[in-house]
Amino acid sequence: MHALVLLAPSGLSSSDELADEHERFIDGLIARHRVVLGGDWDPQVAGFEAAYLLGCASLDEAREIAGSDPFVRGGSMRFEVVEWRLVGVDPDAVDRDSLLYP
Repeated sequence: MHALVLLAPSGLSSSDELADEHERFIDGLIARHRVVLGGDWDPQVAGFEAAYLLGCASLDEAREIAGSDPFVRGGSMRFEVVEWRLVGVDPDAVDRDSLLYP
């Protein structure tokens, strides 16, 4: 199954150190083939400013993973998790030049 982890600012400020920890956290998930895609957007949508799509066994597992995100643990972000029922993926449709981490 896939779960979309939506991240919204909590109102508390973040730090460069926390951002670095979050990046290492995401890199670790990518290395384990858990993150399908992720990123941020501007402007916020319904208060959310970023998300990542997880491949996981259950929504509870996704919540556990999201709860261990350094941004969440550090209090600068709150999260919501929803199931995303993918109907199709075209890897050739991805603009590789737009990726921050190709």
